[in-house]
Amino acid sequence: MDRTCLNDNILDIMCKHGTLGSTLSSHLSMGTRKVVCLDRYNVATGYLLDILKCYRPFEDTVTYAHKFVFDRPDLLTSPLTSATVSLTLQTNVLTDYVGTGDGNAMAIHFQDIIDAGGLTIAYLTERVGNVLYVYSYDPIATFADVTTISSSVVKVTVAKTNLQNDLSEILNLWNSLTEIEICNLITLARNAALTGASLPAGGGSGGCNC
Repeated sequence: MDRTCLNDNILDIMCKHGTLGSTLSSHLSMGTRKVVCLDRYNVATGYLLDILKCYRPFEDTVTYAHKFVFDRPDLLTSPLTSATVSLTLQTNVLTDYVGTGDGNAMAIHFQDIIDAGGLTIAYLTERVGNVLYVYSYDPIATFADVTTISSSVVKVTVAKTNLQNDLSEILNLWNSLTEIEICNLITLARNAALTGASLPAGGGSGGCNC
């Protein structure tokens, strides 16, 4: 989910929430029993909107995203063999990692290089321990871009995963709610606002059980 998509949904729900507020106001002025139901819908919709406004989406359309996992399970072995780990992003051959550090050290090494900029494509990163996420909004980047990673030492394992079909993995790093959960909340908030706003101004239950 990107910023435009989230904002469009929030604005749509806010509009329906405004209509719900007008309906509630009408029932308050008439003193109908539907005020209780309408107030519940109104409060619930407002609460859900507050949650949606705190969600961090992608700022634009993601054009590239990969996950890299670095691991060195032989750290207790002595002496350790120095490893050379190479990473290429499209035409950008990054400076090799050379050393006996763990997966975290390797991930930090490449994150620092990417974050420093100066590459032919504007990349962004997120890191969780020995796992490095590299993504981009750059229009010249594609999910099919050449992406290679290798290690000179067998016991140093490196792996890459194309996240084209699983961008939610990055979103879930930023938010306490998963992308699926936030989509469900959008539906819930919209339905709550629509149900409340659809109650007639006078007479009839309009779906209200009060």
